[in-house]
Amino acid sequence: MNTKVRIRVYYDRQSLGFAIISFLLILLYLIILAFGQRGVNAATFQTSQTISTNMQQFYLTKQAFPGGEALTACATGYHMASLWEILDTSNLRYNTTLGFTRDDSGQGPVIGAGGWVRTGFSNDTSNTPGKGNCDGWASSDSGDYGTAAYLPYLDWTTGGDIGVWKTETDQCNASWWSVWCVENVGYTIYLPIVLRH
Repeated sequence: MNTKVRIRVYYDRQSLGFAIISFLLILLYLIILAFGQRGVNAATFQTSQTISTNMQQFYLTKQAFPGGEALTACATGYHMASLWEILDTSNLRYNTTLGFTRDDSGQGPVIGAGGWVRTGFSNDTSNTPGKGNCDGWASSDSGDYGTAAYLPYLDWTTGGDIGVWKTETDQCNASWWSVWCVENVGYTIYLPIVLRH
């Protein structure tokens, strides 16, 4: 009982090309849909975890450094902060283990104590707050200047603004400034896995 089934399909080149392209597009769409959905779910889960429990951390070093050593002052997993990274402290968590604290600082940064901070400006040695950066934090020379930032002491009885950073410049050889550090942020990228048989 050897039965053979024979099917004849008639086509021309144009319809075959259209069928192949249509099949490949549908296959590509299904692959993107399948793998893309996994990436969205994982990204959504990770984002909600970050928002609820793992806020980016920052701190002011306990030790002081001259300007030329500021870039290497932060602990592993942290980098010297730009003022723009730490400007809004409500989005950050102060690391009280690594950071300088005072009796009444609670879980937040201290007031009146400052540190070198990156400016976002080109390499500069001028005595201008927001510009001076010890020649890109490479200089500890007394003739060069860098920018330091601090949360100032405030007279709360006057009803003024609270939480405004103050900046000033100092000579890069000054060894009484700490350094503002902020946690490195990692990003996860999900790519499809291609398996070969």
